[in-house]
Amino acid sequence: MSLPSDREMTGRRVRAVRRKIGLTQAQLAEKLLCSQQHIVTIEKGGACSARLLRDLSGVLGVSVEFLSTGRDKIGGGDDTPGASPTDEPPSPDWKAAACILIANAPEAWLQEKVNELVAAKMFDGAQLLVEELKKRGKPTERPPNSK
Repeated sequence: MSLPSDREMTGRRVRAVRRKIGLTQAQLAEKLLCSQQHIVTIEKGGACSARLLRDLSGVLGVSVEFLSTGRDKIGGGDDTPGASPTDEPPSPDWKAAACILIANAPEAWLQEKVNELVAAKMFDGAQLLVEELKKRGKPTERPPNSK
């Protein structure tokens, strides 16, 4: 298995941050005055100009350095997990890093991810998200195929 290219990793980081802040590809494209297809292309590892990368960093609230290399801090100074270019297992504090991201995620996104994790029989991950929703005082919908 080959490692993802730098462009692919940039695209993955763009997608991860976009989703984290609750933007659709269409909404991001509108903010950047480009087409949704261009966002799709970038997220799949296509070319991205320096100007667009700068604009992306501003809209997404992260540095150009983070989008380009994954080696910078985002927004409130939190490290973003999942940007590793290898298929190595996550570091031991992946759960703490995931909690930081989850704490800032929109409730609708959390509920959607709970449903996806339950459908994939990834109950530990789903439980983590359910706990966050409970902390916020939000009831969770029980997915149809949950235990």
